[in-house]
Amino acid sequence: MYSVYNQLDRLDVCIVGRCYGRNRIEDETNEDLANLQSVLETQFGVTVLRPTNDSNMLQQVITPRDYIGMIGNTLYVETYNSFWNDFRGPDWPMDAPITPYDWKLCKQRDELVNMFGVRSLKDLHKYEYQNVKAIIDSLDNPKVFDQKIDTAMTCRLGDTLIVGTWPHFDYPARVRELYPNHTIYVVDSEGHLDGTICVVNDSLIVVRDDTPVDIPGFETFYLKQTQHTGNPETYFDLNMLVVDRNNILCMSENEALFKKFEEHNITPHIVPFRHNTHWDAGLHCVTADLNRININIERENRDAKTHP
Repeated sequence: MYSVYNQLDRLDVCIVGRCYGRNRIEDETNEDLANLQSVLETQFGVTVLRPTNDSNMLQQVITPRDYIGMIGNTLYVETYNSFWNDFRGPDWPMDAPITPYDWKLCKQRDELVNMFGVRSLKDLHKYEYQNVKAIIDSLDNPKVFDQKIDTAMTCRLGDTLIVGTWPHFDYPARVRELYPNHTIYVVDSEGHLDGTICVVNDSLIVVRDDTPVDIPGFETFYLKQTQHTGNPETYFDLNMLVVDRNNILCMSENEALFKKFEEHNITPHIVPFRHNTHWDAGLHCVTADLNRININIERENRDAKTHP
């Protein structure tokens, strides 16, 4: 059974996203994602899982972290019905109905209705998540659907969780309800937490320069953003993937940040993601960690086998 209790532990298994490859941007994105997979596998021994690439499905899984999150040994799977559940009154139907608003951005709505008999958003998510269904089904972890919990919004540090905020949804309250015995710190991210902070080791947090953060025991390094889409949520330079406490993957070099990494004995590895502004995503977004190994526990287990 996989687990992620602390996202600073050694990365062992993760998902890397995929897109269809129907144009130059998608082709180059797939090249970059394949390169990311190669770096993880060959340099760090990570097992990489990939979504299927069925162009008949509605949703490309570029950012699996937005849909799937491992907290402890519980796998959270976010679906369209999770949003309906947030607002559904006691006498409302269980399934979100199809309305013009629901479908206004879905050009394939008529085809979906005619071909697949989709009559509700719950029906729709079965097709939208088909591209990651094989991965979900292969895991023997407890699975929780429709709780609107993901690891783009939740930083896992053992018994401590750092969570972000949404403008119209009390995400911290939901996490406190699910994890009443954890210490929970709230960062006013007003969007995905991984676009606002990155905890890179046990003593350093990188934070966007317009968000005050004070987490006990951590030095805070405020990062001035050099690349953006006009979306204030997205700070690409800090959307990094921690491999372990001494290695981190970054999309580009940042002299001030890399100097701070050197002070903390962290080695940055540059893995380009050329169309990050197009997808509004960085290396943390396009991955989802499913298993991390605590090296101290790993060493203890190895020593126990060597010296029974």
